[in-house]
Amino acid sequence: MLRLLKIFLVCVVTIGILALMVYLVGYAKTLDSIRTAGVLSFLAVGCLQFLFMVCHSASLAILSFPLGHRISFRILFEAVTVGLATNFITPSTYLGGEPVKVIYLGGKTELPYGELAGTVVLAKYMEVLSFVLFLGMSTAVSLVVFRYTLFSPPNLMIGIAIMLIATASVILSVAILLALLRRQRPLTALVEFVSRSRFFRRFFAKLRSRTYRMEQQILEVFLREGRAALRSFFLYLLAHVILFLRPLAFFGIGWHTGLDFELLCLIFIASQLLLAIQITPSSVGLLDGGLIGILYLVGADTTISDSMTAAYLLCLRLWDVMVIGGGAWIAARSGVSLLFGKERP
Repeated sequence: MLRLLKIFLVCVVTIGILALMVYLVGYAKTLDSIRTAGVLSFLAVGCLQFLFMVCHSASLAILSFPLGHRISFRILFEAVTVGLATNFITPSTYLGGEPVKVIYLGGKTELPYGELAGTVVLAKYMEVLSFVLFLGMSTAVSLVVFRYTLFSPPNLMIGIAIMLIATASVILSVAILLALLRRQRPLTALVEFVSRSRFFRRFFAKLRSRTYRMEQQILEVFLREGRAALRSFFLYLLAHVILFLRPLAFFGIGWHTGLDFELLCLIFIASQLLLAIQITPSSVGLLDGGLIGILYLVGADTTISDSMTAAYLLCLRLWDVMVIGGGAWIAARSGVSLLFGKERP
């Protein structure tokens, strides 16, 4: 009962934040922009969301083959949907859904959780590496084209924040790549460090053993099956391109407005920056207000008004809700046995 109450309160707060954003922009202007955009623009964004999830599912399938796992694409797509829904409803756009994917796949396939976790973690590594490559390109273009706006008072902190986030992401990706190439096991080392405390020593000793086996599997697949890892990398890169093209599809179909490449880069990097400091579920409010403000600062309001941006953001929220609803339906249909089934290695 308490959990349902928490979910209800999160929904109420989320709806309230969205209503406040629309109120600040103007209800009449926003509704008029939604009507102008039309159904096709909303459907286009939905199709791109579907293709984004297909790329993630295909990547998991490719990384499963070297282990002899033949999981149906439908089950993989369902796991991606449930995991993505978990990311949306928790304050973690980038993390949080991976354990849910493992639990769902384990319950559906009865494969060892450790092997499934290794596949999911390796997929996350490939996603991070491809994401940083695309993020670096978008950041470089944005900082060069909009340098006078982003590095001039009072917007100096925005430019610095973009540089810091991009730099931290590059450092993280280099660390992951070097760890894989040098056959290092950072997660095992982390668990071993935590296990040195006086608390839960037996639990952490068991966890260290499982983590070691998982990372050993990751290294074997990455180093011996380089083609599979490379295909996964390019699939995730395609997924980022799909995210990159969402505003182009929405504004192009709705208003027949072409967006410059540098503006698409700025929208992408700004969205990722705002999602990185997520406080509310799916960064509701922060992403909406922040993206409107950044577009206004760089003068994009001459082609994209605040109401048009609000319509676009509401479109994104609509498809977020669809994914959450789909994930909830899949989880409910599968039943609680996935969470409380017999333990496997």
